[in-house]
Amino acid sequence: MIKIILLLTLFIFVGCATSSKTNTISKSENDGLRFESFSRYNLQRLEAVKGKTALASCHSGKFTESLDKLKQTLDIEKNNPKYWNKIATCYLLKQELPKAKFYFDLALKTSGKDTRTQAVINNNLGLYYNLLGKESLAVNAFEEASKLQPKFLTPKYNLSTLYLRFGIYKKAKKLLDQLYKEAPKDIDFLANMGHLNLMTGKYKQSVWFYNKIPSNVAKRDSIATNYAMALLMQGDHKKAKQVIDSAENSDSYYSVTQTQILKKIKYENK
Repeated sequence: MIKIILLLTLFIFVGCATSSKTNTISKSENDGLRFESFSRYNLQRLEAVKGKTALASCHSGKFTESLDKLKQTLDIEKNNPKYWNKIATCYLLKQELPKAKFYFDLALKTSGKDTRTQAVINNNLGLYYNLLGKESLAVNAFEEASKLQPKFLTPKYNLSTLYLRFGIYKKAKKLLDQLYKEAPKDIDFLANMGHLNLMTGKYKQSVWFYNKIPSNVAKRDSIATNYAMALLMQGDHKKAKQVIDSAENSDSYYSVTQTQILKKIKYENK
């Protein structure tokens, strides 16, 4: 039997900042974090943001313009932690991590007893630590954000993503169950629920979650690869091949696994 190489999904962390716009969501109904974060807004949704804030512009990649706009209000906003968090977020998006950390620390220093803003800052610090590969510090930051504001979904999502990455499935499931209950149409919640069930051997449930993802989004390599794997493990070779054939095939990270899935389908159908 041909050995299948099972790759983990390419996890996308979100919050008030993220480093990539490659896995955006075009419809707000599919974005359960839309009231907390611009991170998964596509360019069209960002352009439609009322008043086109500096932070939205940063998420659009207009870093210089956004930072210049923010710096114009320094005298007025210098004691406002949200102001420093916005600047830090822009630098995080720009991948200038030392500057981002400096301004996140300044934001926390000026936050006083504002636990809501502290939660946002801690979530973004989790993103910062994750980019540095300091996952234990990222977990601590996400946990602190969730503790400060238990109703926030974003820290829970980021924490569940880390748990999935390291195979801590029981904790991941607890958080993902909460997230799915709050936003059952969210694309990343569905994909991660599908992945969780795939990794724990619950292939039927995994396929059920993947089936709920819009077909145009299910073509993403990160989703299609795991979706096809779940179908293969369930014995549905025909549908698994259809899913692989429709994948974007634009990410070499997944190409080996996709090839192995197709080889296994061909081998078992001889």
